[in-house]
Amino acid sequence: MLLPSLSILCLAYNEEENVRWFVPQLVNIAERIANDYELVVVTHPHPSDRTNELLAEFSSANPRIRPVNQPPGTRGYGPAFALGLTQAQKEFAFHTDIDGQFLYEDLFRAVEIQRKTDADLVHFNRRRRKDPWERKIIGLTHRVLVHLVYRCPVWDFDSAFNLFRTSFLKNMAISSTSGFTVPEFMIRMAQMGAKIVTDETEHQPRRAGKPLWEVKPAGLGIILPDSGIVRANLKDIWLQRKALKARF
Repeated sequence: MLLPSLSILCLAYNEEENVRWFVPQLVNIAERIANDYELVVVTHPHPSDRTNELLAEFSSANPRIRPVNQPPGTRGYGPAFALGLTQAQKEFAFHTDIDGQFLYEDLFRAVEIQRKTDADLVHFNRRRRKDPWERKIIGLTHRVLVHLVYRCPVWDFDSAFNLFRTSFLKNMAISSTSGFTVPEFMIRMAQMGAKIVTDETEHQPRRAGKPLWEVKPAGLGIILPDSGIVRANLKDIWLQRKALKARF
C-alpha cells in the first residue's frame, strides 16, 4: 500500500446527488492507497434532501464510511471543516469536497509527491478554474486579503485538496468559526514547522447543486457572496491576525 493509513475528510450539506456519485469513487481510491482507511463525511443534522439517509445506507454497507453530524445550531463550511479535523483517526488525512470539483485520482500524484519529498502537507492549487467570473474574483480577493494580512504565500485556500499528516492536529486548536478555518489551518501548519509542498490539479465544474454562500439578487444577474458569510470571514481574519502573525 502507498500509505500506512488514510482518513478522507469531506463535507456534505444538501449534496444528495454528489454523495451518490462520488462516495463510491472516493472509497475505491482509498482502498487502492491504504488497507486501513476511513471516509469521514461531516453533515448537517437537518438537510432538505436525502444526503444523510444516503450516507447512512452507504455506512451500513461499509462501516469505514463514517457520517458525522454537526452539533445543533452550527452551520457552514468553517465549523464543518474544524469538526472533520477532530474526527481524523489515521496517520494521513485527505481533505476534499464531495461536489466533484477535483480529479480525485490526482490523490495518487499527491501521495507520490509526499513520499518523494517527505512533505507534511501537500496542497494542490486549482488549474484553469471552471467557475463563473464572479467566483474567480471573490476567490482572488480572499486569497490576496489573507496574504496581505498574514504575509503568507498566496495559496489557493479555497482549493479543497490537502493531503497531510494528522500528527500536527494534536497540538492545533482552530479558533475561527467561518470559512477562514481553512487558511488558519494551513497557516498554523506552517507555523508549526510543517514542510508544505504545492502543486496543481485540473479544476472541474461542480457536478450538481450550488455552494451555500452564493446569492443571486433579483434583477442583477450576477453571483454575490452571502453578506453574513462575508462578515464572518472578515471578522475571523481580523481577530486571528495577532495570534497567527506572532508566530509566522
